[in-house]
Amino acid sequence: MQIWSINTVKSNSSFGSAIQSRSYASGAYRYGFNGKELDKDEEGMGGGGSTYDYGFRIYNAQLGRFLSIDPLFRSYPWYTTFQFAGNRPIQSIDIDGLEDKPTTGESPDKKESPATKEGTIKIDPVYNKGNGWTTATVLENARKSSRIQQQENLLKKQGVDITITVANVTATAHPVIYLKSNSDVNTAVLGYAWEIMNAINDSRFKKLETQAKSSGVDANPLSRDAFINGKLAIEVDAMINEYLVALELGLTPRVNLGAMGYTKEYIIKNYALVSKKLVTKMRTSGKNGLGETPEQAYGKQYDTLKKLGDDERKNEDKKSNSTGTGSTGSSSTETDSTGTGSTGASSTETDSTGTGNNEKR
Repeated sequence: MQIWSINTVKSNSSFGSAIQSRSYASGAYRYGFNGKELDKDEEGMGGGGSTYDYGFRIYNAQLGRFLSIDPLFRSYPWYTTFQFAGNRPIQSIDIDGLEDKPTTGESPDKKESPATKEGTIKIDPVYNKGNGWTTATVLENARKSSRIQQQENLLKKQGVDITITVANVTATAHPVIYLKSNSDVNTAVLGYAWEIMNAINDSRFKKLETQAKSSGVDANPLSRDAFINGKLAIEVDAMINEYLVALELGLTPRVNLGAMGYTKEYIIKNYALVSKKLVTKMRTSGKNGLGETPEQAYGKQYDTLKKLGDDERKNEDKKSNSTGTGSTGSSSTETDSTGTGSTGASSTETDSTGTGNNEKR
């Protein structure tokens, strides 16, 4: 005869808080609403043992809301920053504080990309002779982290193809993630945690560079300072991700945010504030091989991109002029009945005074 033990029986309110007179849970059982781990500390965030760890954010069932903003809010401006389940709580559940999963009918996923196929994560089967690990070993160890699993699934849903290989640097050259060849296996795992977040933020990275190139003509141009902060915010996302994965796997993070007073709970609850503080700190912290601070290096990058954009526009103008077309398509030699340049022609036209008819451009 098989005897079953019941760990928990609960009736929940609409937002997940237990109805006390209709609930039972054994002291050893740690999970509750949507299968998430319950914070049983009566003095926990929100109080009353009503908070759940979703992985990327803390949810308070009594308040019916997350206690911090969506870490990916910059990439999805059409959602409220405190969104739950992609703003569709009837149709969907929230998986991890980042993305929704439809439970009824068909619903577009929160992080769905225009891609129609599911992305892939390929492993270049490289054996690292110096440190005795393979890329497969690194991925196997990294995937012991639920955060890494969730992030890989997110990339797949976005239709992103990623290849993992080994080089003499840790870097993301989308769609390739490089693991540093002189790292031990644990450091390579943390490098992967850093770079997978960079892969997730690839669209933000590209948008910043596009905005910098077009800043010379945009009505609301991206400022140099905003570009620097944007690039550093992407780095901070990666740094925080590495730190939280390190805590989950029991590894030593390369940047110990705990020593700065940032616990996992504090980071998840106050993500935007922590990010802003770290961005400010990083602007002048450390130097690259050229002796530049991050502020100087990214500032130089902004200047280079802006000049590149300006040069591209000048070249386009030259090509347009070389075809003999003006602003309305008229030839530069076109004249009206008075012999003066016709209105709407190119900048080589002249008015009756013989001066450039600039006001007509």
